[in-house]
Amino acid sequence: MPSRNSDLIYIALFIASASVLQITEWMFPNPLPGVKLGLANMVTLVALILYGVKFAIWVAVGRTILSSIIIGTFFSPTFVLSFSGAVTAALVMGLLYRPLGKLSPIGVSISGAVIHNLIQILIVYLIFVKHPGIMFIFPLLLAAAVITGGLNGYLAKKIVPRIAEFSPRRIYLASSSPRRRKILKRAGLPVIIIPPGEVEEIPRQGEAPKEYAMRQAENKLRLVAGKFKVSGSVITGDTVVVCGGNIFLKPGSSEKAVKMLSRLNGKEQVVITAVILKDLSNGRKYRRTVTTNLKMKELSREDILKFSREHYDKAGGYAIQGMKDRYIEYIKGSYSNVVGFPKGQVRQLLKKVRL
Repeated sequence: MPSRNSDLIYIALFIASASVLQITEWMFPNPLPGVKLGLANMVTLVALILYGVKFAIWVAVGRTILSSIIIGTFFSPTFVLSFSGAVTAALVMGLLYRPLGKLSPIGVSISGAVIHNLIQILIVYLIFVKHPGIMFIFPLLLAAAVITGGLNGYLAKKIVPRIAEFSPRRIYLASSSPRRRKILKRAGLPVIIIPPGEVEEIPRQGEAPKEYAMRQAENKLRLVAGKFKVSGSVITGDTVVVCGGNIFLKPGSSEKAVKMLSRLNGKEQVVITAVILKDLSNGRKYRRTVTTNLKMKELSREDILKFSREHYDKAGGYAIQGMKDRYIEYIKGSYSNVVGFPKGQVRQLLKKVRL
């Protein structure tokens, strides 16, 4: 966990960055009255993801005060509007944001921007211009909030992984799976990828599928030990497919994938993913095993050959995201588990280590 001094340094850097963006926007004319890009709010969102709600509120408060002092609007109506909008938006984004939650950083940012503009127009109406006509500009501000909020959320998603090393909430992903990497990065999380290298995939005699998957996850965790700093958390997982009491791993070649898919063709199967999250601040491990039942439709010879060429590096020789409903009769349980990373359970694990 970072020291209090380092926290203060990072807060100061975030406030300075947000203030520069806010002052720069103030210096240039607006294409529409009262409409700005609000890039300073993007910095607040980045602070929220990397450090948490309190940090984000400090950034929102600090940058509005500092920029208003420099611009010369401190305690003016402009400052009241800027301060109230920025702080309220930070609070709302803090309430809505969850790692791997239903709302992505883009959705959280749009929500914050909408609330920001709504609070500002309400304050204008209640304090400065008590005329109902002021509400006619709200549709314009709402549309602007969706556009600018979406832009800022997108930028935040791109920035966070690039500066993940500076966050106490950094997540080390001990996995070579591009699917797991994509899921975490798409969520805008501060992810650092550390491939564990080759792990021998040989089930032991009489080993249950869940035990095998968890052992493999433990092996990946062991292989990356010592490759990360003290703070943050490391997460890893392993996925297997079970059908007819047999464990199906990654075929490794198109020829083996054809044989594997032929055995799974038209059969009910179980996809099992074992996930381990280790809190690096105290060494505590959290484990989850997730199962999903699905049945594959009868595949043609052409379909089997196609999937064997495309998905031979995936457990069972297929990727659910590449098959669509046309090839799957039903899925009972977590869809993301079949992809390789059960988002709901991973989100629950991340709650245990979020500062």
